[in-house]
Amino acid sequence: MESSASSDRPETHGESASSLVIAEGLDRGLNWAERHPLLIVAVLAIVYLLRLPAPLQKILWYDELHTYYIAQAPTIAKYVELVSHTDLNPPLIYALARLSFDLFGVSSVAIRLPSIVAFFLASLAMLVFLSKRTGWIWAAAAIALFWYSPSFYYATEARPYGILLAFFCLTLLSRDTALSSAGPGTRRARGLAGIALGNTGMMLSHVLAPLSIMPFCVAELWRSFKSRNVDLPVWAALLLPLTWGLLTFSSAQKVGEAIYPPVFAASLGKVALFFMQALFPVLPALFLFVPASLVIAAWGRHASRWQPIANTYEVPFLIASLLAPLLANVALMYKRGPFFDRYCITTALVIYVWIVFFLARQCRMNRVAGTLVLLVLIGLNVTREITALAFAVHPAPASGARLDQVKTELPFVVGDSRTFLEMDHEESTAFLSRVYYLTDRPSALRYSQTDLMDGIRDAKQYFPVRANIDSYSDFAGKHQHFLVYGYIDRPEDWLLRKLIAEGAQVTKIGDFFTPYRDRTVYEVILARQANGGGR
Repeated sequence: MESSASSDRPETHGESASSLVIAEGLDRGLNWAERHPLLIVAVLAIVYLLRLPAPLQKILWYDELHTYYIAQAPTIAKYVELVSHTDLNPPLIYALARLSFDLFGVSSVAIRLPSIVAFFLASLAMLVFLSKRTGWIWAAAAIALFWYSPSFYYATEARPYGILLAFFCLTLLSRDTALSSAGPGTRRARGLAGIALGNTGMMLSHVLAPLSIMPFCVAELWRSFKSRNVDLPVWAALLLPLTWGLLTFSSAQKVGEAIYPPVFAASLGKVALFFMQALFPVLPALFLFVPASLVIAAWGRHASRWQPIANTYEVPFLIASLLAPLLANVALMYKRGPFFDRYCITTALVIYVWIVFFLARQCRMNRVAGTLVLLVLIGLNVTREITALAFAVHPAPASGARLDQVKTELPFVVGDSRTFLEMDHEESTAFLSRVYYLTDRPSALRYSQTDLMDGIRDAKQYFPVRANIDSYSDFAGKHQHFLVYGYIDRPEDWLLRKLIAEGAQVTKIGDFFTPYRDRTVYEVILARQANGGGR
């Protein structure tokens, strides 16, 4: 793969001796760096560690709390009960979280540790895969762009997306190994085992894992067509792990059981939105380094002469990966389910890697240009973390009081089930004794066109919830004067809209800057005709 980088055009008389010395120094330094990839890995590891402190300060949010509680199930039977009633994910994330708890104790860091490790391992596997095509410096730049993107959020989230990425990259790297080994042998056997393990891991990580396996199948189908030969061992390694989907079939069937808010619903418009949300956040970075890297490449010095390995399946793989959001939305539209960008996180990874790979090709693998791109992205990553840490401390609320100090004689109703579960985990037992979440499916459907939030009504049966969950009618029959913490205009929140529509007196007390998604506390006095509850 490696050869010395040198000029592609003859030296001109105008070049000064000093510029030649600098150029030769760059040659030696960049060649040395390419021959010592562990140094590049070490630099990326430092950047990765620098990116972690701010996101690790976040409280566990609603979805993560499901992982947190399910991973602590005392028995297999209890685990099965919790998964079947409270979550849709296959077992791997919970098994890894439980292992982390056993090794490091129960904490918010321990629950996120499997994702932290998996996300970094995914990045290393992609680094190795891409280095065979661009060299180590450009490959590192691709990883740095991926970390600068919104996808880095899932490096520290206690959900299966980082794990899905790790197994996706294992399959990608293993397929490279299997296809580059002619005939049977230990190396090919390792590649086939890696494909099978990677696809198995994906199937045990997420119910939509087949979307991430599909591009490999499309690429192999194209290879079979081009070679007029069906590679049965590769097909077996790709397809046999799909049988693990039998474990998650019942979970997948539950996707359409709830009625989701229109804003969450899968649609063809969500496909375009996926690509916009993937690309727009990294456009400032592209504007910073693309012109400069192309100018450096036009200079023509330090372009690598080695030829990257060639595979016939990479373009079909790319096209199939880009089609995954479309296929996901079509399937979820049929199931009347929601679509979130994270469902296609492997597509996002392919997009960012392909951007840098395309730029590297345009720059003729120029290592000086690649170094510039890498340094700019490292700087942007570190700057983003410093900025995040600077804003991690919330300013004091304008009222000078905390949530638990507001009109302590009144019940405190939380309008959003996600905020309710997060507060239940974070707040004191004394405060939670007067905290409520109210359920009323007819009102939820009438005022927010969803019953998604109503699903928390059975949370006390499965999770150690300390706060109170009550029906709106029962609560209104006992309390005519109370507080509500929430937003009037959030699409999925119905309570405040119902109170206003039924004539209750709703007065804003103030905004409180907290770790939760809600901000505003209202004082509510029910109208007499509202005492009948959810009608």
